[in-house]
Amino acid sequence: FLPFVTKKTHRLFLLIPFVVFNLVFGSAYVYASQIQYHYAFGTATLLIYLAYINLWDMKPDKRSLVSLAAFSVSLITAVCMLSGNLSTWEKYRKNKTVYTKIEECLDTIPGGSSVTCDDYYLPHIAARKEIYALGDENFVMSGSIVVSLKDVSDTEYYVINLREDKEVRAIELLKSKGYSETARVEDYIVVFRKT
Repeated sequence: FLPFVTKKTHRLFLLIPFVVFNLVFGSAYVYASQIQYHYAFGTATLLIYLAYINLWDMKPDKRSLVSLAAFSVSLITAVCMLSGNLSTWEKYRKNKTVYTKIEECLDTIPGGSSVTCDDYYLPHIAARKEIYALGDENFVMSGSIVVSLKDVSDTEYYVINLREDKEVRAIELLKSKGYSETARVEDYIVVFRKT
């Protein structure tokens, strides 16, 4: 509450961007109001600045007490927010060999090539010349069969996520279009190359 503890009401104008970005836009776009996303960082800076200048308006003895309380609350909040990621770290440590194999599989794709893959592996192939995202909207289905891929360029490589049912069903379509398997990590990923 430190940003609001002031007798100088002109400082409250610094809250306008916070209200506009986080509360007005955040009501329609939920990620804008959540602190773990970067959308909140700019307006949070203004709140930190307000807290800082309001803290320096206080008497020295009260200032040290409030500083200690703010530090304690910040530390508790940070621990609570970051402790939720410990399960992800444990999962990574447990499956590190599989993730290393996936990286090695993706490294078989040369840097100057064009690649189509789903969003999950997009960051891992970001150093390639051209990258196209493969999402659910790209699959044209007839029952349970993938009959075509719409709005997708014919690239040199396709990376198929074997944990996504639609992508697994597209393997036969890729083979019929002249793609052949070049690398695989069982149950996770297949890399196809245009022959």
